[in-house]
Amino acid sequence: MPGEIPPNDDLPLDRDERRREPRRNSAEARVLASPHRSAVQLPGRLAWRWRAPLPRGRISWRPVKIPDTKFPDLSSKAGERLTGIVLARGIVGKLTSADTKQLGMLRVFARVVDGVFLDYQLMRDSYYRFWEDTGLGGTTPISAALVPYLSHAENCICNVPRAIKFCDAVRRHGTRGGGSILVEQTEWRLVEANRQKLTDLRNAVQHLDEEFMNGVATAGQLEFHVTGEVRASGERVPLTAVAATLTELHDVGRSAIARL
Repeated sequence: MPGEIPPNDDLPLDRDERRREPRRNSAEARVLASPHRSAVQLPGRLAWRWRAPLPRGRISWRPVKIPDTKFPDLSSKAGERLTGIVLARGIVGKLTSADTKQLGMLRVFARVVDGVFLDYQLMRDSYYRFWEDTGLGGTTPISAALVPYLSHAENCICNVPRAIKFCDAVRRHGTRGGGSILVEQTEWRLVEANRQKLTDLRNAVQHLDEEFMNGVATAGQLEFHVTGEVRASGERVPLTAVAATLTELHDVGRSAIARL
């Protein structure tokens, strides 16, 4: 990224730069010489972020930069809320003949999908803010980006399988409960393509608390890898798969509302 200096670089200085380099006290010199520091270019100076050394096997709190092509931006979908579409159709009288139970199930499904989209986009925005906000570590605490990104990540990963389950409930009610068929079989296959992987990752996240209390887990949180995967306790799912599943859920929701 513009202005980002990769961590652990030696940052060599040429002879002229050495002459212009200000004298540093011994403490500052030790920080600059440490392999556990990274630098971000701020207006007129370099701001150093300290990363404390961790024992072998531990994961640093500082995430690995993921290319944005492997972390899709879903802001356009996130802004088109299914809950609002359901309410708008009800206001104009398009849902007067709808099955009451099916309509209630669809409203819950829409709300859960909207919530997962919100968590996904806030997770992504906070993640890249960690890298792109030059105020972090200076005028703004690093936790301002770190805490939201990890919190929204856990919420998103834990609620994607829930949204898939609710989609399945809407689908089953249409085929077995006597209601309208709101989810076609071809649409459902796309939604459930990554269901097992996402469920396994969700289960791993939920078991982290227990493992952490037993001294098994050292990180106690989701890990984001430079390959574009989100991981926990050996389970891994590409963020592109998470985004694809959310996109399918949103598309299915729109189609289901239109059929009701």
